[in-house]
Amino acid sequence: MKKTLSVLLSAVFALAVAAVPLTANADSEPIYLGEMVDLGAATVNVEQSGGVYYFTFKPLTSGTYAFFSTTPDYDTIGSILDSDGNELARNDDGVNYGGNSRNFFVYYDFEAEKTYRLQCEMYAGYSTGSFDVRLMSQNLIAKGSLNLEEELPLTIPMNTIFTYTFTPQDAGNYYFLLNGSDALSLELYNSDNYRMDGMVGKTGYVTRELAAGVTYTVKIHGAGNNDVNTLSVFKEVLVDDGSIYTSVPKEINFSAPYERHIVHFAPEIDSLYNFEVAGGEISNSFFRYTDNDGDYQYPGKDGGNYILYTGTEYVLSLYLYNDYLSGSGTVTFTDKLYRHDNLALNSTQLVEIANPYDVHQYSFTPETSGVYCLTASPEGEEYVDTWASIYDSDIKQLQYDDDGNAPHFKLEYYLEAGKTYYYRVRSYSSGTGKFNIILENTDDTHEHIFQNKVIAPTCTEGGYTEHKCVCGYIYSDNFTDPNGHSLNHYTLVSPTCEGTGTEHYYCVNCSYECDEERPAKGHAFEEVGRTEPTCTEAGAVSYYCDGCGQHKEEQLDALGHSFTNYTYNNNATIERDGTETAKCDRCDATDTRTKAGTKLNPTGGAVLKTGQSRTVDYRSKVTITAAADNVPSGYFLAVYEGNNQVAKGDNARVSYSAGEVKNNRTFTVKVVDSNGTVQKSDSETLQKDVEVKVNSGFFAKIIAFFRGLFGSLPEVEIKP
Repeated sequence: MKKTLSVLLSAVFALAVAAVPLTANADSEPIYLGEMVDLGAATVNVEQSGGVYYFTFKPLTSGTYAFFSTTPDYDTIGSILDSDGNELARNDDGVNYGGNSRNFFVYYDFEAEKTYRLQCEMYAGYSTGSFDVRLMSQNLIAKGSLNLEEELPLTIPMNTIFTYTFTPQDAGNYYFLLNGSDALSLELYNSDNYRMDGMVGKTGYVTRELAAGVTYTVKIHGAGNNDVNTLSVFKEVLVDDGSIYTSVPKEINFSAPYERHIVHFAPEIDSLYNFEVAGGEISNSFFRYTDNDGDYQYPGKDGGNYILYTGTEYVLSLYLYNDYLSGSGTVTFTDKLYRHDNLALNSTQLVEIANPYDVHQYSFTPETSGVYCLTASPEGEEYVDTWASIYDSDIKQLQYDDDGNAPHFKLEYYLEAGKTYYYRVRSYSSGTGKFNIILENTDDTHEHIFQNKVIAPTCTEGGYTEHKCVCGYIYSDNFTDPNGHSLNHYTLVSPTCEGTGTEHYYCVNCSYECDEERPAKGHAFEEVGRTEPTCTEAGAVSYYCDGCGQHKEEQLDALGHSFTNYTYNNNATIERDGTETAKCDRCDATDTRTKAGTKLNPTGGAVLKTGQSRTVDYRSKVTITAAADNVPSGYFLAVYEGNNQVAKGDNARVSYSAGEVKNNRTFTVKVVDSNGTVQKSDSETLQKDVEVKVNSGFFAKIIAFFRGLFGSLPEVEIKP
């Protein structure tokens, strides 16, 4: 429900006057005080320290609603929870009322018809008292775009949210700076309306890494009767303050909140270095160092100390706290580690802390696994408050102790055989003096007391149940698989018809994010014109892409003639084939071609005449005679025995004297051309076999013998 400022303030005033005090006794569970509606107000009476109270709220329409306190006297805290008690938003000091800037101001984007819990309490420093609370829907007013380094004045009513857009031209780290005397709230959203960062109830800044060309949304909430404040956007300015040297303080000066200062440190020896920043405005600093691949890594950290190595350049990044717009301080590195040889088991060792923050390190490699105890005891009458820690071979801290044997340490831990461990001992704080240490095996007397911890699976790591004793002995079981990433995404660079785009993916459950190329969309060409091809002329098609406005033309090849229905011209001769002619299916062009196999047969009407096959007596003198009708000149009759031509006649007759025949013989009469090719009539091949079968029995041969003596062998002519 959105209303004008005058109506809202009038309604709030009326409801505040008529608000009914609600009283409840503090209890371990939150105390329900009833239902609240938009523009509603109530008074909460806290009669016992630690009381937590809540209202229910079921909005009629979706939108942003603010729940806040209005008391000039107390420090209050407010929260918004869903119906299952899961916290959605929380604020401590968000609104200035009656000169008291410790009123909470908490807001959330509510969904219609869902039930929410509006919870409130006093800050721990206050025990009892009364304060008023109110619920008010918020007006969203679009105020246009933000320009880099432009200072915009802000005067925002309490029930109003100003929204701005910002589209960076270059990728980088950007600062959204609120400056003024009033407490405001700022939120930054990406193009998918995902809340990237924010701050509530303060002036200062929000900083985030932004992508080029992406439009982001900035929401500014009014949090009281605001005077003039300002909003501006700056791109991060990197200030390189040069190198820092061991034990030499380096002065750092910030002139603006959007500066990031870096200093470089190259240690002369591998050691434990104490790092100290003096100056309350400078935020928590951290080390990064460049490896051979140019990546940034985090070294091991030991409280206020860092283990640093020669041959590596470390980079220290420094920022201002969000509440500070300028500031200064000093940075100092000090070498504090003294190394000693192996610590002997069951042997007393004297330790002398000559300078504040000195640390003595002893190595120890157990021969057997078990619990080992390092204890400190006084040296003579000296009083020294001692402190100790133990590390694995990678200098990862495993455990520490301060007053296990007050004022001395007693450090008991489970060690594995064959592994090297490092004990570091020092005085507490900056004290100096002497004390004794001794290392003993206490495995026989130590009783493991396990604390069981269920490690839920993450996106990339499986879950398990960890059973760990305070001595460091640990084992795990009940293993489960990783959950896998749950990815949302938004577009960094939109794809075009020919160019690829970039989609940014981020996991809603962890810090994983990545950019992925999406493919180019490709042209969406539509036909806008066409010239059809003919048999002899090419055609063309015109296309237009609606996505990018590109035109293109595609050539269509000429179709060529289509001759399908040929008609025989009945013009064959004995010398050549005839022809056939067709008209094109699409135009008036014609095509005439030879019709193979239509050449006339010159011997088509010829008739070959031979005698019938016969059986003759042994040694008969046989003559083969054949004739033919209608064989034209240039062709002749021939007699073949096997593949051999034995006689050649003319186009009408042929005769062949085979002489005496003693065995069965087959003769073939053919009509051939000059090449010896057998001809055909209209119905058959012009060749016939004439078989001569010989009666060659014993008596036939006797008879033939005597006939030969008397010159009376039979003569046989086989003819038509």
